[in-house]
Amino acid sequence: MTKKALGFFFKAVKDKFVFAMPILEKYSLAISLSFFVLGIALTAWLPRLGQEITGGISFIISIYGYFVPFLLYFLLAPSLIKVFELSKEYGNGWLVSVFRQFFVARILAILFTVLALSLVLNLPFHINGGTTLPMALRMVGQQLIHALFFSPFLYGVYAAIVTIFLAKKFPGLKLIGPLHKIGEGIESIGEYLIIFSPLFMFAIGSFLYHLPVYLEENLALNTSLCAQNILQILNLNAPCLQLVPENFTFVALYLLIGLATGLLCLVWHFLYLLYVKCILPEFSIKNYVKHFWVKVYPLLWSSSSETLAVPLSLNLLKKSFPNIPLAIRQFVIVGGSYLGINGTMISVYVMGIILAKVLGVEISILQLLFSLPVIFILGFAVPGIPGELMVFAGSISILFGVPEAVLPLFLALYLTLQIGLPDAFRTGCNSTDNALIAIISSKRLEKMKAKAHADVPDDVTNVPPITS
Repeated sequence: MTKKALGFFFKAVKDKFVFAMPILEKYSLAISLSFFVLGIALTAWLPRLGQEITGGISFIISIYGYFVPFLLYFLLAPSLIKVFELSKEYGNGWLVSVFRQFFVARILAILFTVLALSLVLNLPFHINGGTTLPMALRMVGQQLIHALFFSPFLYGVYAAIVTIFLAKKFPGLKLIGPLHKIGEGIESIGEYLIIFSPLFMFAIGSFLYHLPVYLEENLALNTSLCAQNILQILNLNAPCLQLVPENFTFVALYLLIGLATGLLCLVWHFLYLLYVKCILPEFSIKNYVKHFWVKVYPLLWSSSSETLAVPLSLNLLKKSFPNIPLAIRQFVIVGGSYLGINGTMISVYVMGIILAKVLGVEISILQLLFSLPVIFILGFAVPGIPGELMVFAGSISILFGVPEAVLPLFLALYLTLQIGLPDAFRTGCNSTDNALIAIISSKRLEKMKAKAHADVPDDVTNVPPITS
C-alpha cells in the first residue's frame, strides 16, 4: 500500500508540475522580476542574507570553471554529430556561413562599442606613446597559443571532436545513437530550466543590495590600498565622482559601468534585430521578443552563464521557430556559448575605457583599433561563465598603456566590478545574438535545399518562410 500511495503522490506532483509549466513560461518575466524585488526587500530586512548569497555566488564562480569542460563536451558532441550529417547531405556552405556570422559579428560589436564610447567620451584619434601595431600583433600570437594549449575548458571541446572522429571512424563503437539521445535529452530538459529563473533573479537582487559592502571588501582585498585611498585617487582623476556622496562612490562607478554595458548591449541587439528584419522580411520582431527573448533573458541575465542556459535556449527556439533544423539549432546555440560573444566584447571595452578614464589614463581611438585583433583572439579563451572578463584584464591594461602607478588599482577594479550587472548584460546579449544567427542560417539552408532539389536561382522567393 505504501509503495502504491507513493506512486500516486509522485504522479500527482508531476501532474501539478506539468500543469504549472505553461503558466510559469507565459509569465516568466513578471515572476522573475517579482523575485528580483523580493531578493532586494528581504536583504534589506535581513542583511546577513545578502552576505550569504554573495558568498555563495563567489563560491560558485570559483568552482564553476572546473565543470565547464564536461558541460561543453556533453553539449557539443551531440551537436557535432548533427553537423556532420547535415554537411554530408548539403555540403559545408551553411557551416562556413555560420562561422562567418560569428566572427564578423564579433568584430562589428567591437567597432560599435569603440565608436559609441569614442563619441560620448570625445576620445582623441591619436596620442603620443601607447600601443603600436607590432606590439599588438605580437600579443595576438602569444594569446592565441595560450588559448589553444592552456585554456582548461577547451579540453571539453577537443574531447567532443575526438569523440565524433571515433564515432565516424569506428561505427562498431555505436557512439552515434547515444549521442543523439543525449542531444535530445538536453533539449527536452530545457523546458524545466525556466523554473530556475526566479531563483537566480532573487539571488542577483540580494547581491545588488549587498553591493556596497561587497565592493569595499573586495577592492581592499585585491589591492594594498584602503577604501579611502582608492576614493582619493578616483576623485583626483574623475572630478565628476566628487558629485556623488563618498559612501556611494564605488556603487556609482559600478552602476555607470554596468548600465553603460547594458545600454550598449541592448542597442546592439536591437540593431541586430533590424538587420535580420531587413534580410528576412517575414521575420517578426514582436513574436521573437514575445515567445523567445522575454522567456530566456531572465535566466541568462541572472545566471551570467551562457552554458547553463543552453538547454532552455534550445527548447524555446524549437517552440518559437520550429522550422529551424535540429542540427543548426544545436550547433549555433551550443557552439555560440563559446564562439558568439558579442556582449562580452562590448563589456570588455566598456569596462576598460571607463576605468582608464576615471584613473586618468589617456587613450586614443587608434589604440582601441590596434587592440581589436588581440581582444578578438582572446575571445576564444573565455568559457561562457560568470567572471570571464578576468581573461582580458592584463592584456587590456597593456594595450591601453596603463601606468605602473595605477596598474594594481586598474586590475583590482576590473576584476571586482565585472561581477553582477556587466556579467548579466553581456551574457544576455551573447546568447540572444546566437538565436538570430540560427534564424539566419536556417533560412540560408532552406535556399541550399531548394537548389539541391531543383535548379532554383539565388533570389528564389518561394522558399517556405521561418515562422514563429
